[in-house]
Amino acid sequence: MRTFAAAWLLAPAMALAAAPQSGLWWNPNESGRGYALDAQGGTLVVTTFAYGPDGRMQWYYADGPLLSGGASWSGTLLKFDLGQPLSGAYRAPTLSGNDGAVSISFASRSTGTMTIGGRQIPIQRQNFAVGNAPQSLLGSWLYGYSIGTSTFAERFDYTAITSPTSSGTGVVIDSGRRGTAELQVTGTFAGRVVAFQFNAAGSAINQYYYTQYLEEGRGFWVSPTTFNEYGMNAYRFGSPQGIDKVALDEDGTLAAREGAGVMGRKAITLDELTALNPELGTLAKAMWSRLSETR
Repeated sequence: MRTFAAAWLLAPAMALAAAPQSGLWWNPNESGRGYALDAQGGTLVVTTFAYGPDGRMQWYYADGPLLSGGASWSGTLLKFDLGQPLSGAYRAPTLSGNDGAVSISFASRSTGTMTIGGRQIPIQRQNFAVGNAPQSLLGSWLYGYSIGTSTFAERFDYTAITSPTSSGTGVVIDSGRRGTAELQVTGTFAGRVVAFQFNAAGSAINQYYYTQYLEEGRGFWVSPTTFNEYGMNAYRFGSPQGIDKVALDEDGTLAAREGAGVMGRKAITLDELTALNPELGTLAKAMWSRLSETR
């Protein structure tokens, strides 16, 4: 049987399918200014320091509703001056007008295009510590998905990087749960992470593929026996350094229980998988080989 996961696993996808990630955003080609985005519910707040034609720094604030399922947003750039000095007594800032409209069209949770001052500027969530795959896949992940009215999840603690497959960047492994994952750079799944979980005999019991957005992912859990796809969200709740982003029980496990009964699922042998889908089967065999080398 599968174990039920907490409702928060899929709530963001249900509420705002393309809502932007909160954090620091920028254009890598325009270092020196950036944008703080904070999405809560159906509202997005954007704050930024910018510079006027005279080089004077200016503090801006804008808010507004997220539209089209979180894919677009617009607000008015309010200007504030004469606020509290860094080491001085509190002094309320003064609203000194506005510099017109600002809008953002989001292509994903971590990329978009900002229209401001008559310019269209590509922006993205700043990746200052997550890094790139395979390093960015290390840590504790929860893969959550729904089948019908039921919601399920699997947890993986990817702790090591092994050699890459012929189509990827390097396989990360969870030896205890027999899990593997790798970003693909060629083939049908190029640009996406493909992950598997195996039973002790080396048959596949879980298949996943998703696009990684820093510490999140959007994609699918794929039934290993029917190949039906079910929408899935991936969340890295623990960094490789052991810094957790969710509350843990006293025994150190997630409050949202992972699937303890997962090993009872129907499995597909890797030869059967290869016969049905040669590309997935080849990947699964290569990842099982990497996993076996570490056990």
